[in-house]
Amino acid sequence: MKKIILVSLVILTIIIFCMNTIYSDIVFADSNTKDVELKIINRNSQEINKSESIEIGNLILQDKLLQTDYETDLRNFVFYFNDRTAVSQLDKTELEKERDILLIDTSDKTLMDLNLDIARIIAKSKNGHSSSVKDFGTSYLPIMIEKIGDKFYIIDASKNYEHLLYKEIIKINDYDINDVYSRILQYCPGENEYIKQFNAKYYYAYYSDVYIKEKIIDGFEFELAYIDNSKIQTEKVKLQKIDEVKILKSDNGVLDDFSIEYKRKQNPRDEFINFFKEKSSKSKNFYCYNVDSNLVIKYNKCFDNEKFKISEMNEKIGNLLTNKRINNIVIDIRDNSGGYANHVFEFLTQLVKIQDEFPEINFKILIGNGTYSSCTFLLGLTKHFLNNVQFIGEYTGAVPFFTSTLGGQIYLGKSKLLIQLSEGFIYADKYAVNPCKIIDLNSREDTWYPDMFIENQIQDYAIGNDRVMNYALRNNWY
Repeated sequence: MKKIILVSLVILTIIIFCMNTIYSDIVFADSNTKDVELKIINRNSQEINKSESIEIGNLILQDKLLQTDYETDLRNFVFYFNDRTAVSQLDKTELEKERDILLIDTSDKTLMDLNLDIARIIAKSKNGHSSSVKDFGTSYLPIMIEKIGDKFYIIDASKNYEHLLYKEIIKINDYDINDVYSRILQYCPGENEYIKQFNAKYYYAYYSDVYIKEKIIDGFEFELAYIDNSKIQTEKVKLQKIDEVKILKSDNGVLDDFSIEYKRKQNPRDEFINFFKEKSSKSKNFYCYNVDSNLVIKYNKCFDNEKFKISEMNEKIGNLLTNKRINNIVIDIRDNSGGYANHVFEFLTQLVKIQDEFPEINFKILIGNGTYSSCTFLLGLTKHFLNNVQFIGEYTGAVPFFTSTLGGQIYLGKSKLLIQLSEGFIYADKYAVNPCKIIDLNSREDTWYPDMFIENQIQDYAIGNDRVMNYALRNNWY
């Protein structure tokens, strides 16, 4: 069994290497960014040693674009997105149709318009590893909205709006919240509705751009209708100004080869009430601890860095199992949006060793909307290789047995927008990863589903309770 896993790892590594080296950089004009119409930045170029970054301007999404600049960047995006993206539910003809609709009227367009027009095309392609600029916007809402069941709640807020925490939202201005949310999802990248909801929560429902483009919000404030003590209340809420976003360029030591990145002073969510608690639990790549007879593994990211090494955590897991009486291993991947497939295999190999030594041990895997990308291999292979495995939580953003890969970027020179691409994919069927066969392993076409569906409710957010984890630890709801 262990040999099969190692063979699978080798195959995946070869596939990933081929995908990352198949394309060369493309530059229109010279390396002076003022003259560059388009630049394809390979992932390899992003990872090599670079010179010190220099500031080449600011990205101001409210800025107006010349009609010719909007048209040039949109045409270049569509052409190269079709050329470079292996996974898309829009073929070349459909992409060009979307482009032509947008080109009917290109007057009075801003960078925000172009960015969201590209976002909507990517969303229709159902390619979750591709995206336009989503880490900031023209301004942001001082509240964070999440869909829980069929209702919408404020799960975090800045200090000035702390009194709105955990309230149910009814309307934004004159628009029903269900209508608002359905419009937001049209701009969210993702292969299924669950990862789209995840992206909405952290990006598209948080920044104001979609609300402005869809004419839900006009101006610098909006009226929020919410339920408080069973009564509908209204309040004027002001949009918050975003910090200046700088555009930085780094030369890569090769003629005409450079990288572009954006930088801002701080994340506006640093001032939100609940962000510190969230950040403290999610910022670590992975860690483990024991609770009674349970070993809990928080596996947040599928990659190592200077502070976190999977080999070191595997060693710590081994020591805990040797010195403690452990009946259950709880693996929490609700916040794991992916990383490297070989990292997953190294972790999985450790789990197989544990089962060989402790055959009666139970594995409980916590999953949710944010479980994505290479996590699909962990889910499929744990169900295949391990005994006594239970999935607990919600439906996943990860699509069963398949993931596209994070690739290079398109730098659109007229607007200075940087578009993330997915340039390849890994399909874990019996040909690519022999043991992971397409059989009924808690999967349907577009998601992994739990053996026990449990969703944290708004009262859990309010008191800091985690009923999903509690069920895994105690096999009960609270």
